[in-house]
Amino acid sequence: MNRSRLLFVLLFVLCLLFLAACGGSSSPATGTVQIRLTDAPATESGIDNVWITVRGVLFHRLDTAEPEDADWIGKRFADNETVTLNLARLSGGAMQTVFDNVSLPTGRYRQILLFVEPTRGRDNVAASARALGLHFNNQVDTATGQAPLRIPDALRGIRLAGTFDVNKSAPLRLAIDFDIGHDIVRIARGTADEYLLKPLLRIFDLARAGAITGRIDAAAASDNAAFYVFKAEQPNADNTFRVVRRFTSLTDNTGRFVFYPIAPGKYDIVLRGRNRKTVIVKGVNVLAGTTPSVGAADLGMVPMPTGTDFQVNTRVSPSGSWVSFYQYLPAGIDPIAYEVRFRHVNPFTGAFSDNISLSATNLRVGNWSTSGAAIAFSDVSPVDNTTAPLNGTFFAVADALLYDRSTPLQVTPLDNGNTLSLGTLIPSAPAVASTARGRIMMFAPGMGLDNGLMLAVRGGLIVDRLDVSGMMGNPGGAYQFANLPGGTVLSPFNPGVYGLETFGWTSATPATFAVGFRNLTLLPPVANLRFGDRGNIDLWMVLLR
Repeated sequence: MNRSRLLFVLLFVLCLLFLAACGGSSSPATGTVQIRLTDAPATESGIDNVWITVRGVLFHRLDTAEPEDADWIGKRFADNETVTLNLARLSGGAMQTVFDNVSLPTGRYRQILLFVEPTRGRDNVAASARALGLHFNNQVDTATGQAPLRIPDALRGIRLAGTFDVNKSAPLRLAIDFDIGHDIVRIARGTADEYLLKPLLRIFDLARAGAITGRIDAAAASDNAAFYVFKAEQPNADNTFRVVRRFTSLTDNTGRFVFYPIAPGKYDIVLRGRNRKTVIVKGVNVLAGTTPSVGAADLGMVPMPTGTDFQVNTRVSPSGSWVSFYQYLPAGIDPIAYEVRFRHVNPFTGAFSDNISLSATNLRVGNWSTSGAAIAFSDVSPVDNTTAPLNGTFFAVADALLYDRSTPLQVTPLDNGNTLSLGTLIPSAPAVASTARGRIMMFAPGMGLDNGLMLAVRGGLIVDRLDVSGMMGNPGGAYQFANLPGGTVLSPFNPGVYGLETFGWTSATPATFAVGFRNLTLLPPVANLRFGDRGNIDLWMVLLR
């Protein structure tokens, strides 16, 4: 072998050794994720504390993955490691870390599943909840006592969609925003009050977050009956209505309020309270890296003049819907509708648990220019569908997961005290109305159940409900859950997979209830309607004490 060939071979071997030393056979690169929880305060609900017990978090690279699919990675706590926290204490920018240094392979992820412990009964309370003296894993405290907070289809997780990039150079710091003022719905099972979580969660990358601060005038801040809610809004993709990006309320009795975290960008701020005029501050610019104490966009002092209200209710199907009440400013000021009020309907009834209050007076509108500078406000009357100014004009629109929006319904003070019908929503194309069928059996006949409810749940969010009371005293009775968004064999609809959460109770003792499982596995039944209707989705009712 000549010298040049020998030198080439030696260089080749050295290159191989160098590549091996640099990790040619090492494990894939990893990064870390930190997750905190925060909340918008509950103003009108009468809620003092909201306890949830967090069990795990999983990530997936595909936005189409179902909880039963492979390749979910993340962290699940052991039974003695769960974290119980009070969401009602996490407002005004306060946060609590629940997952720290979760290790993931680097790359882009499209889905997160947040797992909260199921709310079963007093005999099955996690150690972290028991240590706080709670009666349930998830619990609501009010002036009248403690009540369970039901987490629909808890074993399959609460879904958050988005784009989450994990790299090895810096941890990904996320904040998950609950909204207990809107997403916790009071229900009544006979004489037993309890609550359901209908989570429309938001998620923020803290590396890109900013802040907005402000305060309302002292006289308004002292009005405890106003139940203030403030919203940061931006136009939707086609500029037809505004979308709320963040809710907040007063942080203390001085009138101060804070939006944090909030993504950078330009926002209009809607401030409203009962028997107060709605106030809109336009063009507030939020910069990344600002916090409530450093560099926040400051609105200064915002007056909240007194006004008058009227009250309405709505009815809509499916009962997993929520209703937004919009107002339009004159086109010369702004043609894009503002969301002023929002409420989930009660999944048991398809209507609000109680009437919602709407302002019957004009609005106050002003433009933001510089942090802390006084804003000049002027009175503006909202316009109706003929573009004529008319105080108290709203448009009610119902939405539900996987359904088309309802046709806007004009609402005015002439509707005071009425229940307004928003009709039945249609599954969004390419979905078609599909049906899940099966039987309900009793694990122990003679339970004495005479009431029952089945919830179709997707990603932790209630889609619709079915009254199955007639089957509680009829073991083997057949149910038929219709108008769920699904597909056909020729046109599959990917998201059409639902957890079927089923409750049964007795009128005489509503606090004792039964829960439906599939094949006695203690797992909830699942309806896969991607390829059309499904039958034989049977479940067993198991009594919990």
